[in-house]
Amino acid sequence: MRNLSLDYSREHTPAVGLTRAALLGVGLGLLAVSSFVYVQRWQELAGLRAQADELRLMAKRSGGALRARPGDSREIEAEVRRANAVLEQLNLPWLDLLDAIEATRGEKVALLSIQPDSRQRTVRIAAEAKTVADALEYVRRLGAHPRFGGVHLLNHEIVQQDAQKPVRVQLVAGWRNGS
Repeated sequence: MRNLSLDYSREHTPAVGLTRAALLGVGLGLLAVSSFVYVQRWQELAGLRAQADELRLMAKRSGGALRARPGDSREIEAEVRRANAVLEQLNLPWLDLLDAIEATRGEKVALLSIQPDSRQRTVRIAAEAKTVADALEYVRRLGAHPRFGGVHLLNHEIVQQDAQKPVRVQLVAGWRNGS
């Protein structure tokens, strides 16, 4: 077996020094490019976060109605009215309303339709229950929910065509802000 001699104190050739300097230069260049890209991405992320915050703020607003300027044509005024109607629908607390309606439903009631009216802050609900008592219990539970106030039974009927003869009810409930 041959002996291996390691001498760390010996001076290196100029090629090794030049290679080290080149590698250091390349490393510093890559660090500069990486830093530049990082700063750009950070600024881009900050801009996106600002946009997201602005969108969240817009979503929380409920009274952001558009207004036509004086001197606008009738067509523009009509467009502004249509846009405001769409904004009212978009600003409805959809998830809260649907969660509250679903939470009060119970197992013996099937929802047939839900029609919110943003102007009057009411929701019309058509449902079907096995018995009149189940339907009235649903109306009571809906009225007891903190999201709703003024729950009224509009009409009810027993569906004679169905073999089980379920009770179909229509009711209207006003909704409140918050929970």
